Amino acid sequence: MKRIVALCILDSDAGVVEPLLKDVTVSHGLVTGLADDDAIASLRDQGIIVEEVPEARMEETAEDREIIHGMRKARSQTSFRGFTDALPDIDLEAPQFFLIWLKGPLLEPWRDELGKLGIVLLEAYPGNGFRTRMSLGQVAEVNALSFVAGLRLFSGAETVADFSNISAGVGGGARRGVRAFEESPEVVMDILVQSPDERGSVENWCAVKNIHILGSGRRKVRIRITADDPRLAEISGLPGVRSVEEFVEPKPNNDRARVLVNVPPVQTGVSGLTGAGVIVGIADTGIDDLHADFGTRIIHRIGRGRPGITTDPHGHGTHVAGSVLGDGAASSGLHSGMAPAATLVFQSLLDNGGQLGGLPVDLNDLFGEAYALGARIHNNSWGSGTFSRYTAGASEVDEFVHDNRDMLIVISAGNDGIESSRTYSATGFVDWLSIGSPATAKNALTVGASRSDRTTGGDSASTWAAWMPKRYKNPPIAHETVSGDPESLAAFSSRGPCDNNSIKPDLVAPGTSILSAKSGLAADVNFEEVVPPPLPHLTHTYGYMSGTSMAAPVVSGCAALVREYYVRQRNHEPSAALLKATLVNGTRMLKGRDATALPGTSPNYHQGHGCIDMLRTVPSPDNPELALHFIDNWKQPGTHFTSTGQYKRYAFKVGATGPTPLLRVTLAYTDVPGRSLQNDLNVYLVLPGNGKVIGNHGRNTALPGPDHENNVEVLSLENPVPGNYMVVVFAYNILWSGQDFALVLTGGNVGSLTQV
Repeated sequence: MKRIVALCILDSDAGVVEPLLKDVTVSHGLVTGLADDDAIASLRDQGIIVEEVPEARMEETAEDREIIHGMRKARSQTSFRGFTDALPDIDLEAPQFFLIWLKGPLLEPWRDELGKLGIVLLEAYPGNGFRTRMSLGQVAEVNALSFVAGLRLFSGAETVADFSNISAGVGGGARRGVRAFEESPEVVMDILVQSPDERGSVENWCAVKNIHILGSGRRKVRIRITADDPRLAEISGLPGVRSVEEFVEPKPNNDRARVLVNVPPVQTGVSGLTGAGVIVGIADTGIDDLHADFGTRIIHRIGRGRPGITTDPHGHGTHVAGSVLGDGAASSGLHSGMAPAATLVFQSLLDNGGQLGGLPVDLNDLFGEAYALGARIHNNSWGSGTFSRYTAGASEVDEFVHDNRDMLIVISAGNDGIESSRTYSATGFVDWLSIGSPATAKNALTVGASRSDRTTGGDSASTWAAWMPKRYKNPPIAHETVSGDPESLAAFSSRGPCDNNSIKPDLVAPGTSILSAKSGLAADVNFEEVVPPPLPHLTHTYGYMSGTSMAAPVVSGCAALVREYYVRQRNHEPSAALLKATLVNGTRMLKGRDATALPGTSPNYHQGHGCIDMLRTVPSPDNPELALHFIDNWKQPGTHFTSTGQYKRYAFKVGATGPTPLLRVTLAYTDVPGRSLQNDLNVYLVLPGNGKVIGNHGRNTALPGPDHENNVEVLSLENPVPGNYMVVVFAYNILWSGQDFALVLTGGNVGSLTQV
């Protein structure tokens, strides 16, 4: 007999499921119980979505068994950077953190039983694991519950990040991700605490131990220490410590873009959209506020790295801003950005040492500053090379969006794509697992770079081998040009997945040989090529740059257009999740061989859900047959999910298919901060005849069934037959009550969504 979970999304499903199971527990539309192989096959034959519950991912130690049976003191040990040290005694008279594994998702009857024992689950882990805090007296009671597969003490070993996955730079010779330390180098470490209440005790402990504290945030303490200092091992064993990781210094993730993403000329726009009324925040090096392309639309300038100074001697920030909202005034409208009527809040991060020293210890402070000034889209073309790890910074991005549901944070994926040193990809193809931080944040919109269609200008005609010979040594990628093939990806564009197997980037946009505004203070050498004004009476110039830094502002500008669309044309104040769902829903999968390389799925780890395409994103005169319907319930708390197994069903009708024979549905939601999904929603499409299609059904996975790793799910149906359809949003696991979501439906001759 196997323990299974069955999803009952049609009224008739429960009557089919429950008679075939033993030891049944029901939570709304989710049923779990024991079934043999014949029963499982029968359920699947009848169209029921069934999953087998995985074995608990736990390794119980002898120490855990002693604690569970009443031991009052415990001493834990962990290996840290090659040495083992005893950690402080753990006093189990006081509540301590434990990991609990359940025999399925958090069903409401199980939550009630845990609640009777005073247990509150704090964080979800893959495989039905949960972190909680409990006293010695509660341990045996919890372990005796029939639905608990096991538990163990939250150990010091799992608070320490694997530093072998961190790279200070990618170069020739050494394997990617291996960092060579000097004998005793100083490193900057981030200590993430279990809760804000724990921060003070960690700060006090560091002070007593004479550890240099560089700064603190809500849930984080940043310290400077030598890499082989035994006090690091002690830190990892402190009861209030959630994780310890090295802080990798962030760096910038260094006309045609409008055409490639199907944004028409400024004069026509997308349904007349120009970004008017939308405030975009950008945190970058600096801004040339005298450049004609910005006019009077820079409404706030904040010098974070050089107090009171926001100039741009680097040029990166001005270029990024031009791609978002430059109006092309210095080129008679020729080189305009995506949203030429949007206004700007600019946060200059450049410090006097040429680094991004204006970034705060806690990224909540960065985003909160722009949010308070009215920004609801925030572009971040910078990041750290942490190779797909979910870091403290990523958690802070997730936290801010969770607390401010209408702020879309756009982040460049990173420029760490490499072919010369590979683990997963074939020879001549860029490897996986190179997403930077904080781009691994699940609530962010993470942007990779596709190639421009340029064949002249900047470095567009260079081959990748000539451009970066240490990274790209083998064909086909080595012999392909930097630009010229818009169906392919930039070789440097960081690939996913994240370390929790979630799909990043979310989408891609052109990022090679992008022409945008040039700061008057920036040296020409900072650009691939500098372009003089097209007319003698114009004085401001433009320059070519490449990077996911250039792709992200294309998406931020398009997000401004989508936000304007919802506010102006649909009279709706959109959530970040709705903007994200709408942009992802409109993507198209690129067909280049590097964009469809192994694992060759859709979505995939190279381009995510595809390249942004505004023609497919919102209705426009160029695509008048496109219908867009949506659900966005962030301001309606009475409609939020509160418990596991709940679902919402929306019926719609497809008529005779017109010029847009693609039906597309996208679900996006803002999850609670945490490396894994804390609240797990899935989307299903019920076809005429009651067949079911699962969200992200084309993703790379060894196991069929719902997606439990991503908070964006897409359903695509080519040439849908006319008839009655239903979209179902299902709450597979709800750890924290009050989960909202956004749902977007597009297609030709598609009726509106009606809840049933």
